[in-house]
Amino acid sequence: MLAMSINMLHKRCVVIGGGSVAERRIKTLLQAQAKVEIISPRVTETIRTWSEEQLLTWHQQAYVPGCIGVASFVFIATNEHSVNEQAAKEARSQGALVNRADDHRDCDFTMPSVVTLGDLHMTISTGRSSPRMNALIRCDLEQRYQQVASILPILNTYRQEVKQLLLTASEREAFWRAQLGPREFNEILAGNWQQVEETLNHAISGIRTKS
Repeated sequence: MLAMSINMLHKRCVVIGGGSVAERRIKTLLQAQAKVEIISPRVTETIRTWSEEQLLTWHQQAYVPGCIGVASFVFIATNEHSVNEQAAKEARSQGALVNRADDHRDCDFTMPSVVTLGDLHMTISTGRSSPRMNALIRCDLEQRYQQVASILPILNTYRQEVKQLLLTASEREAFWRAQLGPREFNEILAGNWQQVEETLNHAISGIRTKS
């Protein structure tokens, strides 16, 4: 598998199935502003609400060959293996990438857990080896990196200033390697950002003086 982030804005995504697994997939797709269509005779109350709010299009029917159409991604999550297999074949024949909830070996892509803390986005996957461990790692990351996430906007401000002061990429890389290394990172994790920031301000002031 190749890890990447995809801009899902307005991309047509078809979800086949209307249960809890489909609901989790749809929630992620809506957050990414994808164009979501669901094919299922029955859906959860949450999915029904999303449909009533016109956040997605619900085709209230069971899957039948020919009903998928052209889509960027197709998520298949019914309880019938034969239906899932047939839907996957049809989706691929239309050029779509497929994710099957019942058979990870027949997936063109997977949906890792995502931790979002402000501008910090982290994905987690244990390759289906241990969903429980996946959940524990997610919880650990959410707690451990709160401090890092909170200072990212501040670091971006410093980054823009350094760009103005140091005109070459090699100079900027050398500066950040010197000022933000493993020791500083551990200090940030320990809640000592102010100390790191003081040192950073001093270093930037030195560049201004030389300029």
